[in-house]
Amino acid sequence: MEKIRILNRFGIWETKEWSYNPEENLNAKEKAYQKLKELGIQNAIVYEVAPEVFWYSTSEQKINCGGY
Repeated sequence: MEKIRILNRFGIWETKEWSYNPEENLNAKEKAYQKLKELGIQNAIVYEVAPEVFWYSTSEQKINCGGY
């Protein structure tokens, strides 16, 4: 985990611990796969997660970005 600085929904900067690795941040990984399921995207691999977005790859495209 590393410390990152984010602007929360109230417009206040806060520091929190975050891991961009989906295996270390299972909650974000689960949210990412749920969003992909809602969008009808199958066989995607989530390879990085951030507080508001995630990156994934499919067999057609290597780099894709989605929001929770």
